[in-house]
Amino acid sequence: MKILLVAPYFPKEGGGLEQYAFRIAETLSSKYNFTAICLSREKSREEINGNIRIIRKKADFVISNTPIKLSFLFDILKIFREEKFDLIWAHTPVPFAADMAAIASRIKKIPLVITYHTGKLVKGKLLLDILVKIYEILERLTLGRAKKIIFVRISKTQARSN
Repeated sequence: MKILLVAPYFPKEGGGLEQYAFRIAETLSSKYNFTAICLSREKSREEINGNIRIIRKKADFVISNTPIKLSFLFDILKIFREEKFDLIWAHTPVPFAADMAAIASRIKKIPLVITYHTGKLVKGKLLLDILVKIYEILERLTLGRAKKIIFVRISKTQARSN
């Protein structure tokens, strides 16, 4: 089975969500073929880490640590011209990357699995919090597209140490 993993960033960039996505892919890569596509604050590039092909696309801009690349959907669809995938596995609640994965899933008519790393997007800043409320509408559409949703919850102890 070939899986396209979509995440906002991928290690060495990012934080817990990205580490989790990498560790799961790394653990399952002996059984499944993984290609990861993510955004980056750095330049676009491709690399191999173990059995995982990683495609990094430079973000056009970053809003509150959320990378945005206006052509990211087209980048995802371009990968499908190169190879066929059986599943798209996206990680969220960071806006944008998983939303583009959901659209690609619909266009390509292949299943979407989402790992939802629970947490609050509210930042306590008026403009960002307004954007979060608007995003929550789009997020429902993205989650509604998923065949399966996996929830990851951090403990209170982990939250305090971060």
